[in-house]
Amino acid sequence: VLPDPVRRALNRFFDNLNSSQVLVNDMLQLEWHDAWTCTARLGINSTLGLAGFFDPASSLGFERHTSDFGQTLALSGAPSGTYLILPLLGPTTVRDGIGLGVDALLHPTFYAMGGYDLVFFSGTAGLTTGRPNSPTTGGRHTGTTHLTLACTDCHANDNTDKALHAQGPA
Repeated sequence: VLPDPVRRALNRFFDNLNSSQVLVNDMLQLEWHDAWTCTARLGINSTLGLAGFFDPASSLGFERHTSDFGQTLALSGAPSGTYLILPLLGPTTVRDGIGLGVDALLHPTFYAMGGYDLVFFSGTAGLTTGRPNSPTTGGRHTGTTHLTLACTDCHANDNTDKALHAQGPA
């Protein structure tokens, strides 16, 4: 509905808002380089980028990254737990569900919107973070049309990727 440049600007604005949550998790994971990069991005994009609608930090070499409390828990050795499909929020594990709640408390919009932002901002995340043309992963359930099994595999593989990224190179 919105023109592409407007959608990208809004996405950059909300990414900038999310920087405080990413920064806290970077520090909890002892990722000091990522924490510095996030701090620099937040300062540059909040000022020169007009509240984050533009992203001059990327052109200055400060690349965007993500970090969440689910990754922090994974790095500390917490097991992923049971796979869940939460209404409005989509597929997750117990560990990432707890992480989602903690991340919500770290996000500035939580205090401005009284907690409704969790559903508003997270409810449509699955529409843009899925893996197109890949209903299964790891060779399991090959050719299945069972949505729950396919979603479970994709989500488990994505969580493994996030946990490995949080641990850094072997």
